[in-house]
Amino acid sequence: MDILTPEDVEFLRDLANELKTQDTFSTAKPVFYQIEETVKIHGMDQDYSDDYEIVIGEDHDDFDNVEDAKKFLDEVYAAKYRDLSVCNSLDDLVDYCHQHGIEAFVGYYSNHSKKSGSFLTYRAAKKYLELNYYHHNSTVHTYCDHAWRNPELKRLLEIIEKFSEVNNVTDA
Repeated sequence: MDILTPEDVEFLRDLANELKTQDTFSTAKPVFYQIEETVKIHGMDQDYSDDYEIVIGEDHDDFDNVEDAKKFLDEVYAAKYRDLSVCNSLDDLVDYCHQHGIEAFVGYYSNHSKKSGSFLTYRAAKKYLELNYYHHNSTVHTYCDHAWRNPELKRLLEIIEKFSEVNNVTDA
């Protein structure tokens, strides 16, 4: 019985070649690739947050600048309220909303890096993003990381890279 099929052998040779030739982005081997994006962690104390935003209405539309929030208020509530010129800060906008019975609050958040997935090749990570971009926000990108102090992964990748040099696979 064959341990490896011809397709298995071809896959290993192709993977070995890719591991040897792919860009490691100046990261020491062994490397692996991940998906990284910045996410907002809401509900932070003001003293420990990175930034803040105004959250308006029942659908909780959020804005981090006065002009976008004023534009939204003008478009959604224009028939009822007009005097947005007095609003020069997010706090002014919250006060304005409360005066007119519009749900609004200032939310504090911190930005955090979120990594997900593990890929042996950069190509596989990029392909994942092409097919699954809609699961991520606009900050998403591939990230090359070092498998620091992971002797099993290091050894496995070294063995796979050597496999491209194997010309004949014999039956077991």
